[in-house]
Amino acid sequence: MSKAKRIQAAEAASDGSYCEKCQRPFVNARALQMHYENSSVHVPAKSNSISNLTLAIREKTTTGTKSETETTTPRSSEKIQDISEDHTLEPSEPTVYGNWSCIPLAERDSIFAALRAQCHSVGVLKLEGYFTECATPAEIEATRKCVDCGMSKRKVSKYFSSACRFHPDREDLKKGIIRGRGTGAKENCVKCGERGSKNGCCSSREHTFGPADAKVADTKPCPWSCENPNPNVRKAIALDCEMVGVEGPNKHEVSDVVRLNAVDFLTGEILVDIFVQPEDNVIAWRTRYSGVSYPLLRKMVKEGRSVRGWQAARQLLWDHMDQQTILIGHNLKCDLDVLGMAHARIVDSVLLSRHAVGRSCRRSFALRNLAHDFLGRTIQAGDSGHDCLEDTFATREVVLWCLRNPEELNAWANAQGGGYDADKWGDNYPVWEVNEWVPNGVAEWL
Repeated sequence: MSKAKRIQAAEAASDGSYCEKCQRPFVNARALQMHYENSSVHVPAKSNSISNLTLAIREKTTTGTKSETETTTPRSSEKIQDISEDHTLEPSEPTVYGNWSCIPLAERDSIFAALRAQCHSVGVLKLEGYFTECATPAEIEATRKCVDCGMSKRKVSKYFSSACRFHPDREDLKKGIIRGRGTGAKENCVKCGERGSKNGCCSSREHTFGPADAKVADTKPCPWSCENPNPNVRKAIALDCEMVGVEGPNKHEVSDVVRLNAVDFLTGEILVDIFVQPEDNVIAWRTRYSGVSYPLLRKMVKEGRSVRGWQAARQLLWDHMDQQTILIGHNLKCDLDVLGMAHARIVDSVLLSRHAVGRSCRRSFALRNLAHDFLGRTIQAGDSGHDCLEDTFATREVVLWCLRNPEELNAWANAQGGGYDADKWGDNYPVWEVNEWVPNGVAEWL
């Protein structure tokens, strides 16, 4: 090495911009950093270049002594700080799909603690019809429905009269399908001409119950193992399903999942965005609500954006959760039912808003109304049906708003005819036993 180069190398080393491995001086630390990242000599260690720089900073600033790391990294703390700022070595705030809220890193622990405090009790969940564990034989038997009126055995045996009454429907009878109790609320009976589905013109002394829904028997909680924990588990997940009507037991129309979206509640990361091919015959696409039609589903199948059957969709969700994960949704019971899932850690925006109004409130506030009242946003607009991903983020945003704004939630609840003490909301959330307020023993069959 010539004398001029030795002098240049010495000056570069004093400024922390000399590569010992390549024996090359650089103008400044930034040029040295680019050399580490792009030189073929250092490519195998490219992924560790930033961490090595950070390690050099910590060792030099804390101990003030030389180390082996300092021999291969710049030694000027001021210049290294400039590099760390330019390359954003510290974790950055993630971006969230659309223009939905991002929860800052510093706020996530407090938000999760508030969310965990609002998990509904097992008693409330059972009252609302949730499965919190595997269905028992008695619960499976109670789901059997009458082939004529469509009423479940649970309701008939515990609350309603044993007489079976229903309206026939010409088109449904031609297809061999009975939907609910016959005509529906907006259709006239083809026999008596009356409008509505109650107090049918046809009757029989007893109900004829068909087989139970096979999906109920397969309803179970997410598998969990202490020996093999899932490294991809999230603390809280917001989810939504879109559904179509398929031919179920007794040729009754039952719901099945056709699209599933799941989002990490804290980070806003999209975990699952998949279409589902129903295994049973689809008799009602419900495109006005589901946003899914046969041509669209066929297109998703060709593009590889679908799975076959609700079990496969359920497994995709299970890949990101365990039994301790908090699930957030709007009327989440329907979503878990079509996925055959039992879960005990639930925050349902329907129950959250209903309980805020008061214990006696049984109204279910629509998601689009909550988004309008709480967020000032319009969702579910247009004639093309619901956007499943939009509904998922809207539910996340509604629950997040409730956690952050208890006083505003109290004011909204008072405007609906009820309310609660906002100061006590976090610790004394309204929770009641099953038989506390339900009249006439209705809770026995709920």
